[in-house]
Amino acid sequence: MRAHDRVILVVLSLVFLILSLLAFALVWGWNPAEQVFHWLDYMARFDGKKPMAAGIVLLLLSLYIFRLAIRDMGSAPPLVWESEFGQVHISMSALESLIQRSAQDVAGVQDVETKVRARSEGVGILLSLKVLPDVSIPAAVEAVQARVKDYLKQTTGLDIADIQVKVKSLVREKKLRVE
Repeated sequence: MRAHDRVILVVLSLVFLILSLLAFALVWGWNPAEQVFHWLDYMARFDGKKPMAAGIVLLLLSLYIFRLAIRDMGSAPPLVWESEFGQVHISMSALESLIQRSAQDVAGVQDVETKVRARSEGVGILLSLKVLPDVSIPAAVEAVQARVKDYLKQTTGLDIADIQVKVKSLVREKKLRVE
């Protein structure tokens, strides 16, 4: 998390702390609404410039916090393991990139979509491939599984539980244009 994200979250937590204290004040018999109306009346005397600025700042803050909240919703937590020097974290997106790179090195494989799942016995991988029509599909699938498993073991040291492969479609070879 970046420093300005933390500052905004601290400010937001202070705002919520104040709001909760005001809620408790209502329960204890103090009416903060009167103070709020005095403050709003005070703000209204400034020809709308300060209330407009406050509204813009609050709107931008709320949009920024909303973006922070949904930014990492789709990302899975990283894989973590211990090495002799401490913990190692690798994000799922980095792992998917490594898998795609290794699978596309296999002859006849044109495109690869990857899904990775962390399991107790190791990493589970689901690959969707687009292959050339003149390729032996069983041989290509076996080559992809072996290549991905070896490459991940070599680059990350992770144990691979299984690699499931789905051949999504057959595609034509991309022709290079010479100009």
